[in-house]
Parts: sequence; C-alpha cells; structure tokens
Amino acid sequence: MKVKNVAIAVENMEESTKFYTEILGLKEVRRFSPQPGLTIALFKGEGEAMIELIENEAEKKGLFAV
Repeated sequence: MKVKNVAIAVENMEESTKFYTEILGLKEVRRFSPQPGLTIALFKGEGEAMIELIENEAEKKGLFAV
C-alpha cells in the first residue's frame, strides 16, 4: 500500500509550517482558505506523497464548522 496524502489538524499553521519546511525539508506547494477561519496548506517532499495541514479557527474556540 502506498500512502499519497495525509491530513493533519494543527493548532497553529505558522508554527507547523516552520516545522515541516525547516526541520523536515518539505516544500509548501499551496495554501488556501475555502471558508473564513479555515486554512489548508499542502506540503511535498521528494516522492509522490503530500501532507495536508488544516487549521480550523472554530475548533480552537470549541465550535463546530461545517
């Protein structure tokens, strides 16, 4: 089985971005906000796999966002 995409919920996108780029050496390939309070960033290394970080402001406040 090959893993091609992993999604990880993060509390702080900027701190997490530093870790994945500076420590792990991945490259951020895209960042977007599909709705207010939701940020998604995609990272890629040498292979095909990608890591998707998701920061949801509503979850930080104990609210649910749909």
